[in-house]
Amino acid sequence: MDLTFLKPLYRRPGPYASVYVDLTRTTEDAPKAAELRWRALRADLEEQGAPHGTLGAVEEAVLAELRERRSSGLVLFAADGEVVHSDRLPGPPPAVPARVSRLPHVLPYLAARGSRCRTCGCWWTAAAERSAV
Repeated sequence: MDLTFLKPLYRRPGPYASVYVDLTRTTEDAPKAAELRWRALRADLEEQGAPHGTLGAVEEAVLAELRERRSSGLVLFAADGEVVHSDRLPGPPPAVPARVSRLPHVLPYLAARGSRCRTCGCWWTAAAERSAV
């Protein structure tokens, strides 16, 4: 798996806010439910002492995604008042608590993202590989 896209994350010091947001909209009350899930993650980040500027950058990105309704999941890594890396996920992210730490928490992201098939270029996740067996 080529991980060069993660290099910018390791070029700056932390603390990092690593956030996996479930933006699934499959029910009538989905917009409100997604907003409540975000509020819970935000409260977790605050409790962990996320810097105010970093928290603001994450919130701005999440609220924009909620308005645009582009994806079912979003992963964000932010530090020093800005989102350093974000990616839309094809489905809800793994149930991972928001985390403030010295380094970004990328393992769940890599597992959800999977790797590219060398034959056709599609993305394979670990779950897809297990179900193909």
